[in-house]
Amino acid sequence: MIKMAEQTATTILPIWEEMLAMFWGYDAPDTVVHPVIRSARALSALHREHPSEASRESKRFRQRRDKLVYDIDNWVAGYIRHTDGIGVAVDRIAMFGVRAQELLADDPNFRIDLTLLSTTWSGMAATAEGGRCAASRSSDSP
Repeated sequence: MIKMAEQTATTILPIWEEMLAMFWGYDAPDTVVHPVIRSARALSALHREHPSEASRESKRFRQRRDKLVYDIDNWVAGYIRHTDGIGVAVDRIAMFGVRAQELLADDPNFRIDLTLLSTTWSGMAATAEGGRCAASRSSDSP
């Protein structure tokens, strides 16, 4: 059977480990790629194509990035209320992931601590999904 990570099957947003795997291009062969991960990969590729601040100011870059951020927010909005900022957060995570890869490519001994990024994503996802649960419970009440 093809399915996302077991925990993601019970949540809306991908878990941190799926976000991390997205940076390095790892997926288990029997998994379906989460829609947020698909857009995050596209954001990472976009950031790789435009490594300098100057190239990130181009109209093409901004339009493509804005469309991918919108796609994430739009998909998430189908499941969670008040999704403002999730797409932007994924964009920032993708940008930082690309930067981490660049640093490691320049110096394989470079150490990167992703604890803060992991904690931030996990906390944001839990807060967003907690709001969804509360909203769905209150809408089920008479």
